[in-house]
Amino acid sequence: MEQADLIRRWQHGWGLARELAPAEPISGVDGTRALEVTLDLPGRYREFVTIDPEAVHWLVPETVKAERPTWLSVPAADVAPALRAFADGGLRQIGTLDYLMSISLAEHPVRPVPEGYHVRSALAGSVLRVEVVDGNGEVAARGLAGLAGEDAVAHGIVTEAAHRRRGLGSVVMSTLCREATAHGATTGLLCAVPDGEKLYTALGWTKRAQFVTGAVPTSGS
Repeated sequence: MEQADLIRRWQHGWGLARELAPAEPISGVDGTRALEVTLDLPGRYREFVTIDPEAVHWLVPETVKAERPTWLSVPAADVAPALRAFADGGLRQIGTLDYLMSISLAEHPVRPVPEGYHVRSALAGSVLRVEVVDGNGEVAARGLAGLAGEDAVAHGIVTEAAHRRRGLGSVVMSTLCREATAHGATTGLLCAVPDGEKLYTALGWTKRAQFVTGAVPTSGS
């Protein structure tokens, strides 16, 4: 899977998981490519995602001059040039240095559900949702995946604080992958923060690119 294809496929499934309108392909005068995504959220109306990392050079000024809050995300083998372009152009990094990751769903390990919990799942349209529920009926861990043909793009994997260190995140991922396979998916994709990357690496996921996001600093930041 080439990196450009990886980025497009990840963004498509992520957009489905977030129930967003399809991304708009855009390009600069130099031919470098990106995607424009409308999220319509407070502080994040729009987001640019580079297909070619070099697009950061014309997208930084576009991000700075945007009338509505706009983020710029750059997946790349090495995001150091993007971070320099952020700093030179007036953007600040948002959040952590994250990772795009992938796995063959057939190779994802199965994780048993710990005693005292049970799993429930549901598919609505292209969105697969999984919850791990405790004996009191409270949701202890959850996650979802956007299903796009052969791809299942995981998103929003969360374990509640009182239920951590019991392997519930692994149960969520295991169930998402198994259910996605039953619906025809063969490849898992996701964007992981550093703590999540440790879990996913232990489950057999492979880092495919670094991922960094920038935006115009807000007052007090």
